[in-house]
Amino acid sequence: MADFKNKFSWSISQDRTFQTCKRKYYLNRYGSWGGWDKNSDELTRKIYILKNQATIPMLVGDVVHQTISKILDSLKARKTWDIGYSQKHAVRLFKDGWKQSKNEEWVQDPKRKKNLFEHYYDSTPSEEDLVEVGDSIKNTVENFYSSESFKFIKTSRPVDWLSKEELGEFKVAGETVYCKIDFAVKHEDLVYLYDWKTGKKISEDERQLAVYSLYAVNKWAVDLGSIRLFDVYLKTNTPLTIRASQKLVEETQQYIEKSIKEMKSLLDHPDENIASIDKFPMIENKNICKHCSFKEICYPDNFKEL
Repeated sequence: MADFKNKFSWSISQDRTFQTCKRKYYLNRYGSWGGWDKNSDELTRKIYILKNQATIPMLVGDVVHQTISKILDSLKARKTWDIGYSQKHAVRLFKDGWKQSKNEEWVQDPKRKKNLFEHYYDSTPSEEDLVEVGDSIKNTVENFYSSESFKFIKTSRPVDWLSKEELGEFKVAGETVYCKIDFAVKHEDLVYLYDWKTGKKISEDERQLAVYSLYAVNKWAVDLGSIRLFDVYLKTNTPLTIRASQKLVEETQQYIEKSIKEMKSLLDHPDENIASIDKFPMIENKNICKHCSFKEICYPDNFKEL
């Protein structure tokens, strides 16, 4: 455990947090460090617990991704999960997470047991809203089955599958960049990279796919021209297809380098990845703070009023 150090790294999600609020980024990456230890100080433990908190939409995304992963596992094993079974599986996962959160099982195991923002901050949805969530989960799973992406995957050979929900890494400017491609498959001379989306389209989605293409070039030594990128928005069953152009990849690499430089400029000792909270200011827009898991940390006296 002595060699277990908080090493600097970059990812799309870390960058998104950094660009939104520097203080949130600090709490996520530095303030929470060591909080997995039940004997850590009270503040560090609380920050770690809140770091692992999720919202209902995040839980929905998680259970849908887990279910799709199981569907693909069954396809690989030549055992078919039908739509009805998959829908029940996804809803059951959601209910399990809901129960863990409601019973506060996360107190003992904040990493593996769900802690929902809506329970923790007393903003529990109505029964009608929860029924809509269940219907949305079922609809999302059904849309995956009817998607052109899944139809194509079913025609592929499992031996050509390159990755499924695996955490990958590569280097940019000497720093580790992490990414997790939902699914990657090789077909003839092309490589297809997929990202399943359960929410709405956001501006970073295209950049995330470009990061995937950088990873693919480093991992599988493929040419950019052979990469096909897909964001599949499962709520509306709408695919977004992007070709990994040299321009897109170069711009993404430059963006990552710039982001890394900005992150490290706030560190006390960049080589040691040591940070101080005062160098990471809080965002001024309290409308954003209102929906942040860390609002209890930043506004201990009046977070309920946000």
